[in-house]
Amino acid sequence: MSGRAIVALLLLAVPAAAVAQETDEAAAMHELEAAVPKQDWYPDGYYDLRLAAEAEIAERGQGIAAAAAVPARINLRTCAPWDLGIDGIDPALRAQAGIAFETARLRAALVGAQFPSFVYETPLAKFERDRLAGQIPKDAAYAELVSQLNFGLRPPTPSLPFVTAEDDCPPPPPPPPES
Repeated sequence: MSGRAIVALLLLAVPAAAVAQETDEAAAMHELEAAVPKQDWYPDGYYDLRLAAEAEIAERGQGIAAAAAVPARINLRTCAPWDLGIDGIDPALRAQAGIAFETARLRAALVGAQFPSFVYETPLAKFERDRLAGQIPKDAAYAELVSQLNFGLRPPTPSLPFVTAEDDCPPPPPPPPES
């Protein structure tokens, strides 16, 4: 049997729904790759983490669907603990995955708040680059991002919300006493 005949038989054996799902997933991956191009400053393997984080955020539907009315102010910080499902791996890789997820979440929040890409792309890339390089503390990276989003290339329009990055999360509870 020729190679083409085997491929044809395999295609006939695959349910149409599975083919459609694979096609949808491939299209979604191409959309993510277009929205998040690979940067020359990404460490080895980071781009795959970044795309996985974008896919996870998209699957969770966080921030991307624009609200009927954009709020006047959005806080980019979040108190939600993120289960990245990567326990037991190299700590450096875990840190990179956290940065990828955080950056994807921020991008989704800004897209959902209807920020034009020309306003957020450069400040968000700098945030991500600085976080990956460990050059500045997380709080300083957020402060710089907020400043650029509020006063950088922002068009003079009241439809864009004012951006903050307030860490108003309650402190974690103390550990239980040992018995």
